[in-house]
Amino acid sequence: MKEKVLRSTHKIETEAIFSECGNYRYSLSRSVAGKDGKMTFIMFNPNVRDDIQLGATANYCFNYAIENKYGKVEIVNLFALRTKSIRALKEKVKNNGIDPVGPLNNYYIQKSIQNSDKIVLAWGSNGGFNRRDREVLKLLNDSTLFCFSKSRKGKPGYPKRSMDIDITLFD
Repeated sequence: MKEKVLRSTHKIETEAIFSECGNYRYSLSRSVAGKDGKMTFIMFNPNVRDDIQLGATANYCFNYAIENKYGKVEIVNLFALRTKSIRALKEKVKNNGIDPVGPLNNYYIQKSIQNSDKIVLAWGSNGGFNRRDREVLKLLNDSTLFCFSKSRKGKPGYPKRSMDIDITLFD
């Protein structure tokens, strides 16, 4: 067989910052070597997966950013507590009095936006839980913010996993 092939290789680096106890994930980032631009997503809370085996939403965000010519993605969350679902987070707070935010979460949110080219709010309609969305919006006070969509109550929409969605200004 004399067919010629092209080989394409890329170095993709993943970094996650967890609390020492492992209950909180403050930041998850992926970057493609040689590509510029950073997109930061602020979502609701991280799932229980680690930094190697990403969840579907984290993969979607990474692919969305690459599709739109960004080389780095960072995901931070309103709440850093790692749970299997939003319902599980709310139950842990209600039944066990667990702090869902985490002691270093605000620091990592602020750090993530310092060198970001685009900040996308994507926490969904549950973002008002414990009024956390308002606290985080104060941390982002001078930043230009974007979202995929807005709920009827004006909350930034959760990623719908469609590459056809345009990001719009969040105001």
